[in-house]
Amino acid sequence: MNRVILRDFIAYLPARIVPALVALAGIPIVTRLLSPADYGEYLLALTTLTLIGAFSASWIVSIVTRFRPIDVDGALAVHLRPFILSSVGGGIAAWLFIGSVYQGHGGDTWLLLAGGAWIATYTATEYRTARYRADEQAFAYSLAVCLRSIGGLLVGIALVYWAMRNGSMLLMGVAIASLFVILPIGKRKAVAARTPTDNPAFNRKDLLRYAVPIAFSNLFVVALSSVNRYIVEIYWGIEQVAIYGASYDIAERSIFFLNAMMLLSSSVMAIKVFERDGEAAAATMLGALLRFYMLIAGIIVAGAFVLADPIIWLLLPPSYQAGAIILPIVSAGAVLVGIMHRYSLILSFHKRTDIILVCTIIALIANLVASITLVSQYGIVGGAIGSLCGYLVWFIAIRWSVRKFHAPRFPWLSLLRVLLACSASGLVMYVLAGRSLAEFALAVAGGAAVYAATLFATAEISKPELAALAKFVNRS
Repeated sequence: MNRVILRDFIAYLPARIVPALVALAGIPIVTRLLSPADYGEYLLALTTLTLIGAFSASWIVSIVTRFRPIDVDGALAVHLRPFILSSVGGGIAAWLFIGSVYQGHGGDTWLLLAGGAWIATYTATEYRTARYRADEQAFAYSLAVCLRSIGGLLVGIALVYWAMRNGSMLLMGVAIASLFVILPIGKRKAVAARTPTDNPAFNRKDLLRYAVPIAFSNLFVVALSSVNRYIVEIYWGIEQVAIYGASYDIAERSIFFLNAMMLLSSSVMAIKVFERDGEAAAATMLGALLRFYMLIAGIIVAGAFVLADPIIWLLLPPSYQAGAIILPIVSAGAVLVGIMHRYSLILSFHKRTDIILVCTIIALIANLVASITLVSQYGIVGGAIGSLCGYLVWFIAIRWSVRKFHAPRFPWLSLLRVLLACSASGLVMYVLAGRSLAEFALAVAGGAAVYAATLFATAEISKPELAALAKFVNRS
């Protein structure tokens, strides 16, 4: 295994493990504090805010991550300032309009206020943490993300419990916690006023050409995993949204956090390798990342397929048990997203975010067509299958689009070995699984041991790799 990949993987580990575990811990708590109707309403509000944030703020992260490493005179921040202010104002205006018109959000002043605060603090937090990522300040990034997630959950639950049993308090809790990430601590250094200047590596036109497709692409990416909730509400009502959303989010925390965690380090690192050593070196690195991702994701997917029923039984109230059936479907789709992201980085290297946008639109159309067709007949299962169809089309479109670039070869042999290990571990987990916590823990431990043993027996993981990993962990 590549030591650099392992180093960055471990450095950014808290930034994804802690928020994922906090979010996972929050689901069984919040679903017991709020009724299914209130929880479903909260999920729809959060989905709307996330879509707005994806369009108005997430592109800032892409800009900072892509261009700050090559920003030689510090002009990037000056160029971005008016765009950030416009994004905050436009995002809040969009939320107030949608929240006032849409019946599910209308008539709740606290929800409108909390949503506005969420958008403002979300944008500022994204910019601050993006700078940490671009500067490879793993500790600062992890601290900021953990503070926002842990503080947001604790403050939100406290507000729900003591102030108001409403999802708006959860949004307000995140906004309040985000202030501690945004506000500077200590004295600020006096900085001379600057005016925007062209950087030899990029100019404002480059930023706009890169940002506009990213803004739409991020919007459509978020829609791929969340728009089905609106369709479920239309056909089956708000309580089914709660069941679908809770189960979907549990699956998301198990697979999506792994993908996002690896992208935190690999995106910046891969861009630097591409700029310094060229396309071939970057493709080699992405190939190693792809294999590493598949090795880790395999056991999680196997667990989602076999242990879906006890997972939902242990985590959610009885009224949510029907959602267990979608866990394997969502997990399979999440793995496709992770593989796709390794290839989409190639398009980012060449600043072809317009191609990513087209592929995402195609995938979203496939998702919508499948979901509208299937949700009316199969309920939340149809929504999960619709997402899977969208992700499959997305992967195929991206992989086809990078064919003219130097793309990493897909590790088919590694995939076969991972599937074999998944089958062996899944069989063990199926035999040991039960609804008690002890039986569940035994099944997970047994499945993980068999998974690792199978990979070692098939020579997918070699002794030198294990020795290098053990040596690295001991030094860490």
